[in-house]
Amino acid sequence: KQVGWFEQLAIFYGEDHPAFREQYLGEWTFYHGTVYGHDFDPDRNVIEPFDIPPEWRRMRGIDFGYRDPFVCLWAALAEDSARLRTRRNEMILYREHYQSGRSMAEHAAIMKRRSEGEQIVYTVADSSEQQSIADLRRLGVPAMDANRDRRAGRMLVGDLFRSGYLKFMRGTCPNTLRELSFYRWDRDKDKEGAKELTIGDDHAMDALRYAVMSRPQPRPPERRAV
Repeated sequence: KQVGWFEQLAIFYGEDHPAFREQYLGEWTFYHGTVYGHDFDPDRNVIEPFDIPPEWRRMRGIDFGYRDPFVCLWAALAEDSARLRTRRNEMILYREHYQSGRSMAEHAAIMKRRSEGEQIVYTVADSSEQQSIADLRRLGVPAMDANRDRRAGRMLVGDLFRSGYLKFMRGTCPNTLRELSFYRWDRDKDKEGAKELTIGDDHAMDALRYAVMSRPQPRPPERRAV
């Protein structure tokens, strides 16, 4: 009996392997040791799409690449809305541009076209790529330096996932969610001096971190003494 491709994959991975369960059975399964495995919950952090109110501010986070993917993530900064069930300053990711092998002019044209009619307040990009930032500005995409602090950025991303202040619209950022599920600590992470090393694609993870680090962390209202 000839074994079909699905059975071959099950044999290759093992039916209980997280990669097989996620990629071919449609389950959301984090690998052991993923960076945000204890923070991200799809029931909390992935929401159904809705029409974003035009008055909401929007921003973009960019990680540069040519052979590796160039990534731009769009985020809306929510306001309090009982109808939409949003809170002020929630960051809602609603679009991604994830592509390799294109020129800066092509990326700029795509970003401008996909942002037409939107109130983009600012764009942050990898500050180690000053020439690329200058090229974007020349091409009509005003960008400013992102905060590249990895440790602080990862901590803030995790905090916002847990608090529900960082969300994705379902079906809009597939590559970012794919990276999120595979982005994990190096197996030698517990060795001295290696605690911040990661394994897996991190292009969208960097763009996400830049976007998050551009915003102050929301704080609960202060309690006043009675």
